[in-house]
Amino acid sequence: MTGEIFLDRIQNAVHHPTAEHPRVLTDRLWPRGLRKDALGDIQWYKEASPSTELRKAFHSGELNVSTFQVAYKKQLLENLACLDPLLALLKRGDVTLLTATKDANTSYLQVLKTVLVERIAHPK
Repeated sequence: MTGEIFLDRIQNAVHHPTAEHPRVLTDRLWPRGLRKDALGDIQWYKEASPSTELRKAFHSGELNVSTFQVAYKKQLLENLACLDPLLALLKRGDVTLLTATKDANTSYLQVLKTVLVERIAHPK
């Protein structure tokens, strides 16, 4: 059984202390204005997020969106072990990936979701 991957903002998720399936905050930095005790059952797994260098290059404008996405996917594929905890959760069922980014559906989570789906479909 493989679950479905949902994307959402951490700010939406903290209003619900528990969920039917695992929720994982994947941002490298802790979201401003959130207390860690407000997470409830939300896990924090930053190892699969874009590297600090990649994130800074994107936010400074050195990388456009498509270049960032290619570089981030390359980062993930060069360190497949960082995906193992997320893949293990997906093998048990649905998972929601969370970010503090304003729009989760246009964030780096789309790249992470794509790579996870590819890894489940074609494990190596």
